[in-house]
Amino acid sequence: LRTLTGGGRSGGGGGYFYVSQTSSSGSSNSSSDDAGSEEDTEDSKVSPAGTPYDEEVVVRGDPNAQKEPSFIGFIKEEGVNILLRTGQAIGGAGQVLLGSAICSGGVTCVAGAVVAAKGADNFQAGIRGTDSVSQQLLIDVTGSEQAGTLINAGLDLGTSVGGLVRSVPKISAYGTAYNPAWYKGVPGYHEPALNQATNTALTVELFSSGSTIYSAVD
Repeated sequence: LRTLTGGGRSGGGGGYFYVSQTSSSGSSNSSSDDAGSEEDTEDSKVSPAGTPYDEEVVVRGDPNAQKEPSFIGFIKEEGVNILLRTGQAIGGAGQVLLGSAICSGGVTCVAGAVVAAKGADNFQAGIRGTDSVSQQLLIDVTGSEQAGTLINAGLDLGTSVGGLVRSVPKISAYGTAYNPAWYKGVPGYHEPALNQATNTALTVELFSSGSTIYSAVD
């Protein structure tokens, strides 16, 4: 005989419910044989749904209620993944802008197109939550997921560093950049792009690079 008994606690959280089972023996009219009685005795603790427990279980509130996922639980489980995807998408957008900026004709435009294409690939991967095409190709070429991932991360970090240390025309007293065609090769009219980067841009770059490193070593 299975019995559901209630505890003494009351209030908004409900009471405690103990599920137990007792079996009677010795009755001449019992319909259970010896084997059935043994099985019933071993399965003496069951949930409200009828599934057995190894130990006595106390259920708070409604024993039939199912716990629904909370927003905080979702953030704990998916928060890091969302941050990494966001960092990848931001970094990809930055690479597209960098590729456009370094294009000044000839070889620089070829290099800029490569960087921009890599950035577009990272951007779409971050939005979709998948590996980038370049990462998948590197994994196939190297035959190692770890090696392909590390090489891909190295390329992304390399473009980030390269974008910060590249030489750009200084800003004149009028707030505009010196014309590079006029001052090409003239010392004192160029400086690293890092010198002109705002705190916001550096923060975004640091966040993007940090997500790249974390994804590679995770």
